[in-house]
Amino acid sequence: MALRALSLTFLTYNEFGPHYSDACRVFGLEPTQSGYGLLLCLDDDGRRVTRATEDVAYAQLIASRVGTATLERLEVPATTFPVVRDGWPDDWTERDEAWVTEADAPEPATGWGSEVGGYGLDVDGSELTARVRAICGSWPEVTERESHGAPAFFVKKQFVMLWPDGHHDDRFPHLWCAAPPGAQDEMIEMQPDRFFRPPYVGSRGWLGVRLDGAVDWGEVRAVCAEAYRSVAPKRLAALLFEDPRHFEDPSDH
Repeated sequence: MALRALSLTFLTYNEFGPHYSDACRVFGLEPTQSGYGLLLCLDDDGRRVTRATEDVAYAQLIASRVGTATLERLEVPATTFPVVRDGWPDDWTERDEAWVTEADAPEPATGWGSEVGGYGLDVDGSELTARVRAICGSWPEVTERESHGAPAFFVKKQFVMLWPDGHHDDRFPHLWCAAPPGAQDEMIEMQPDRFFRPPYVGSRGWLGVRLDGAVDWGEVRAVCAEAYRSVAPKRLAALLFEDPRHFEDPSDH
């Protein structure tokens, strides 16, 4: 099924700043690191519906390639915006559970605020290193080198550091990730069990991410992508979002 798209908007931290979580509650969606792309459509009966995707990079790609004048002529596969709600945002007056995932569409990724368990369990450090290396190493002009005895990833500047065996008092596997302004406080407030303020780089807004427990690697990839975008030259940051393959799980290939 193709959608008759009329408008495309974004529910992200970059758009709403410190009001992002409140906006998500009004829209009836769980706050996530990446946010949401919202496609305002008409269904086959001419009713107003809104479709949502957590694949903001894909939605941004559509927005960059298609102007508002031609959006109505664009056919978008329904499965790329798998979560649907009746009405458009100006029809919604309060939070409810009106979002549904269609049976023929993939389930949306778990939200950042979801419960995770298994903290403190043994984790294979070499496997973690391989997973993080596959993610960060697939992006434009990324280099890896050792820093303070741990794998670190650079795009001109360092943007991710991996501590597969823990570091000092944080005796669990984790990442240090560059982050946009305000993201550190936002993410720690949403899920303090998963995110934390790391030593040394925390004062610069970097985000600590635990890699024990039930890790959602799609979410880890989104955090690392934001880290990349936070420090990369504009030319390289744009390249990252031009190709949706940069957001695919390398382990699927």
